[in-house]
Amino acid sequence: MGETPVQVSQLFWRQGFLDSLFVFDLGKLDPTNYYSTNVWSSDRQFFMNAAFSTAPAIAYPGSGLGLNARFNPTTWLYLSAGFQDQQGSESRAGFNTFGDLDLFTVAELGFTPRIAGMGPGNYRATFWHADAVPSESERSDQGFALSIDQAITPQVVPFARYEYNDTDLLKVHQLAAAGIGLHGHFFSEEDVCGIGFSWGQPSKSGLRDQYAAEAFYRVQVTHTDQFSVGYQLILDPSNSGEDAVGVLWLRFRILF
Repeated sequence: MGETPVQVSQLFWRQGFLDSLFVFDLGKLDPTNYYSTNVWSSDRQFFMNAAFSTAPAIAYPGSGLGLNARFNPTTWLYLSAGFQDQQGSESRAGFNTFGDLDLFTVAELGFTPRIAGMGPGNYRATFWHADAVPSESERSDQGFALSIDQAITPQVVPFARYEYNDTDLLKVHQLAAAGIGLHGHFFSEEDVCGIGFSWGQPSKSGLRDQYAAEAFYRVQVTHTDQFSVGYQLILDPSNSGEDAVGVLWLRFRILF
């Protein structure tokens, strides 16, 4: 019978200075929580397809030792930058690999305006570099990403993102995705639904571009329970000879 060791995805010290003008996080960090995020990018709550819920064209390492520094000069502008172990893993402490200094470094400039008559927006430009990892025979890579979500009413929030990387370290060379999410429809004000469309170009030459669409509806069953149903349609899947693949999914989430 297999056993899984205790895993720690994040464990860090946060310290703010000058009334949070500067904020530092030091410890074991999950980079997906810091850079090129999106209001709809969570497969636990919203879309399930990786084109919408993650950033498949960014060479994020696993959770590892590192540092994030954030500078907040105004309420509508921030600069976030940091580095961490390129060999990071939830199942390892990381002290044995951090000394190799194979690092994932990243910087992000973000605008967070609140437009009169609409609502809050998030506009992010992210630039990253992943060192080569000789022990894993992995090449270096670098790229950038743009991510936008802007409320046009308190209930309606469109989003868009674009990602690019230089080499074939990842399966995805370029990705573009866009869609819209809506809060509070049909059954209760806490329900959420959304629809998204994406285009992806694989890194491996000879494979065809892949297109995807996904729609979901999430019902807030009780204060702590959520039920979601969704459907994905993938056209010209890169790693399959099929013309189209459909996926119906269900998710039940209990919050403690």
